[in-house]
Amino acid sequence: MNRNTDAEPGGGRRSSGDRIRGLWLGIGLGLLAVVAGEIAARLGVPSPNRTNVLFVVIGFAALYRGSRAGLFVAVVAWLYQVLTINLPGLPFAYSDEGRLRLFVTALAMPGVALALGAFHDTLERVRRSEAAERETRPPSSPRTPTAG
Repeated sequence: MNRNTDAEPGGGRRSSGDRIRGLWLGIGLGLLAVVAGEIAARLGVPSPNRTNVLFVVIGFAALYRGSRAGLFVAVVAWLYQVLTINLPGLPFAYSDEGRLRLFVTALAMPGVALALGAFHDTLERVRRSEAAERETRPPSSPRTPTAG
């Protein structure tokens, strides 16, 4: 039985262990995306916009584990943006374009996490409802073919 999708005894909520694993998965995905981006940049791999990759990771975490995991990835991704968009040699100094980019991603990243996390939560409710319906439905008797 999959603990994340089937109804749990006593109300259908995920256990705290499942929530903690989801948060660690979110943090891990965010850090993995940041490290992969940095390695690619140092190896000279052309990357026109690493922010797109970060949005994909945020979406994956939110769809797979819910809003909390997505929000953790969004925070990690945004902090990565704060540290990498600055002017060369001047930490925490940004051009007008950089400030605008930070502002937009500060709104968009959590927005994506919340929207896709809500979709995840809806899917979870439907799965729990279907599981509860299967448990309460009486077993159907096998049909016998009629002679015709």
